[in-house]
Amino acid sequence: MALQYGFKGTDPYISTVKGRHFFAANPVFDAEEIGHALGNNCRYGGHSRRFYSVAEHSLLVAMLCEQLGLADPFEGLMHDAHEAYFIDLPKPWKMLVPQYVEIEQFLEARLREQYKLVPKMSDGCKQADLIALAMESRQLLPNKGNDFEWAPGIQAQAHRLRDFQLNYWDPAIARSHWMAAFAEFAGPRGIHS
Repeated sequence: MALQYGFKGTDPYISTVKGRHFFAANPVFDAEEIGHALGNNCRYGGHSRRFYSVAEHSLLVAMLCEQLGLADPFEGLMHDAHEAYFIDLPKPWKMLVPQYVEIEQFLEARLREQYKLVPKMSDGCKQADLIALAMESRQLLPNKGNDFEWAPGIQAQAHRLRDFQLNYWDPAIARSHWMAAFAEFAGPRGIHS
């Protein structure tokens, strides 16, 4: 995919926490950068009752993948990892910015390739992500997710896990837990990160 931005022919980039450049058209992902950024990023565009990081969400999805036998827990951990470099927009806004979605899909595909994940998110990982959303919205959002359109069975699965409590880790703790899970689940896939 050729990305064109009009920056005098150069590839746009961001500077990462490790001081390197992350280029949009030629992305190289780094686990430490991912853990750090996801620990600092708040879910729901920050519109939650408490700070709740994308890192903690990713750990919840990995746990659901593993405990419910839905998918590879490493896929669950990494399903939003591209958001470490290309901040997520709330879904209603994302639909208004088609080029954003195109770039996001490109970065996610490259991340999946680098970490030897299945090319597209598996159905099991999608299910775990939706169950996590149902669990989180009940605890984090003023409307408790009552105005969301839920896929069949998702709310029932989340309800069975109703006693599960989110941790609301601060960024450093979320990063630490994310990095530990990366070390546990990545195996040889994480060697070159």
